[in-house]
Amino acid sequence: MKRCQVKNCRRKFYAHGLCTKHYQAWRLTGKHAAIYDKSNRPCSVEGCKQKQRSKGMCIAHYKRVWRRGTTELFDRTPKPRIRPNGYVYRSIGDKQCLEHRLVMESLIGRTLLPGETVHHRNGVRSDNRPENLQLMASCHPRGQSIEDLVDFAKQILDKYEHFIGKQLIQRLTTGGHE
Repeated sequence: MKRCQVKNCRRKFYAHGLCTKHYQAWRLTGKHAAIYDKSNRPCSVEGCKQKQRSKGMCIAHYKRVWRRGTTELFDRTPKPRIRPNGYVYRSIGDKQCLEHRLVMESLIGRTLLPGETVHHRNGVRSDNRPENLQLMASCHPRGQSIEDLVDFAKQILDKYEHFIGKQLIQRLTTGGHE
């Protein structure tokens, strides 16, 4: 049978190596002459100078282990979230932004215009690699007449000249004749 660890005490062990009398005294006062006081020892986590409280750790580290299984700090950087529709969203400030639009804006060096959309070439909405994204113009001419279509084509060529190059646009608009 286990006995109380206090010197000259012959009572039966109750908890924490103490009999009921010494255990109650320890609980009420937090100290007992015969009990080793752990509160003066520092936390066992490297770099922490707080006092030990439970399992060799301070309260903060013990709670982290109890809640998350690690003593590391919680990473509060915003993480991308995949919505039920398959698109990846990122929080920027208090605004939710589609990640594929952010990637395309960084590639072209400007914000997307109202008539522009971003297409995923492989069809996977969560694959936002730059090589998988394609800028699409979703605006359409207002009529079907030839004059309107030609005017619209010139507008599109002017709008996207940085993608094609000025020489190709000049050749296309003059019909290849100079």
